[in-house]
Amino acid sequence: MLNSDILNIKDRILSSVDCQKIILFGSYAYGAPRADSDYDFYVVLDDGAEKPIRAVQKIYRDLAQTTMQISVDILANYKTRYEERSKLPTLERTVARQGIILYDRN
Repeated sequence: MLNSDILNIKDRILSSVDCQKIILFGSYAYGAPRADSDYDFYVVLDDGAEKPIRAVQKIYRDLAQTTMQISVDILANYKTRYEERSKLPTLERTVARQGIILYDRN
């Protein structure tokens, strides 16, 4: 279920970093959010782009500038690493199979 908060966060991520994909995962993507649920996003970066931790820091800094009073978790990794890990029993596999792609450059 996409709501305005999700779309606003997606736009803030896009304004913060250059990325290949933005994927919503967790309870909002799986259709079972509770009142205390946070928003979970996985950002797929170009191989060789800035370090994923730096990208996440930029996104959090940008989100801190907003008046949104919501809890957001951001994870990021390079495209090749994300694709490799999505073939293994990892969080990336769950994200790839059950997440909702909010943005895909390709």
